[in-house]
Amino acid sequence: MDHKNHGHHSNAPEPISRPSLDSLLATKFLLPAASHELIARPHLLALLNAGLRQRVILVSAAAGFGKTTLLASWVRSFNPGHPPVAWVSLDAGDNAPVQFWTYVLTALQQCRPGISTLPFATLLEMPQPTWQAVHTALINSLARQSEPLVLVLDNYEEITEPAIHGLLSSLLNHLPPTLCVVLITRTDPPFSLARLRAQAQILELRTEQLRATSEEMTTFLRGVMNLRLSMQNIQEVDERLQGWWAGMQLAALAFKGKAPPKNLLQVSQGNQPALFEYLVQEVLLRQPEQVQTFLLRTSILPRLCNSLGNAVLEQQDCQLFLEEVERANLFLSPLDEQRQWYAYHPFFAEVLRARLEQTAPTEVPLLHLRASQWYAAHQMHNEAIQHALQAHEWSWAATLMEQDPQSAHLESVQGCVAPFLD
Repeated sequence: MDHKNHGHHSNAPEPISRPSLDSLLATKFLLPAASHELIARPHLLALLNAGLRQRVILVSAAAGFGKTTLLASWVRSFNPGHPPVAWVSLDAGDNAPVQFWTYVLTALQQCRPGISTLPFATLLEMPQPTWQAVHTALINSLARQSEPLVLVLDNYEEITEPAIHGLLSSLLNHLPPTLCVVLITRTDPPFSLARLRAQAQILELRTEQLRATSEEMTTFLRGVMNLRLSMQNIQEVDERLQGWWAGMQLAALAFKGKAPPKNLLQVSQGNQPALFEYLVQEVLLRQPEQVQTFLLRTSILPRLCNSLGNAVLEQQDCQLFLEEVERANLFLSPLDEQRQWYAYHPFFAEVLRARLEQTAPTEVPLLHLRASQWYAAHQMHNEAIQHALQAHEWSWAATLMEQDPQSAHLESVQGCVAPFLD
């Protein structure tokens, strides 16, 4: 589901000033530098090397899971026998087709002089370049190459122009065997990869593969960041961050030079501001307003499904949001193979709840009450009581407890609900 409003688009772009080679940012063709000592990840490098035999490598995960760092490390590990790499770091300014394809063709030209002379000339000299003609010329030029080549498009989530998506999708489906295209993105591209999957011509690395293992986390916190954390501390970080590299680094910087707090990663006012700010600025606020609302309101739920989400939000399109949030890699994971139940990454959920308390505190009890009513209607008494208590609906909680005398909550909250019990 796309909540962004796009204007009318045609195959021919609107007249715009054409970029010259002198106007291109040279740094966008350079490998990003690592911000810290890198942890060796030979199993992932081996997967990427095997992926070179396929047409496409898709590296798709949420912000901060080390996508660009991994790919840059992989390229730097290449021996002289490896194919050359054309790297382009994209940004929002590359949504004009002329700008996007100029960068792509220039990167290819720098790696293999002469490879894109015809399409590049077509792009710059035609009054209104026909994108299909440029696309065809590029494929034909690549097909004449006998040596392999790798094209890396980093930050592809910045591209929103449908004309670019359409031509890139067509390019991926007609790639000659000498070119491997690598897409690094926070969100899955908005075009189908079904044909490539059916032909076993795509390698996909996602959050599960990119997460830091417990061993990598220990090496990073103790070896790279030089923190004197106990194994219990590290285990707590592992449970809360679940292999999220950016979270580890921000937490480590916060701990450096001081004893770790008793509640290591508590998200509340004054605690872990860097982690909180990163997730709010780099993840939450980059989403359309409707998606932000969905994330914040459903963060009160330890797990959610379509029906429960609809009840809490009082709307009927929760499934569409669930699918969009999952596609966008917004720290949401399915809990079953049928993708009926989902849960947010624990730390992300905590940040969302803290943000909800900041921005809409009066809504929180009502959201919990709706969740409680849904759980009660589905005979899930413990969950219904828990949300009733969080809604501070003591009379409703007491009613639920009377219906289920064996409730695990009864003894712990007797003082609150006793006046409402017979």
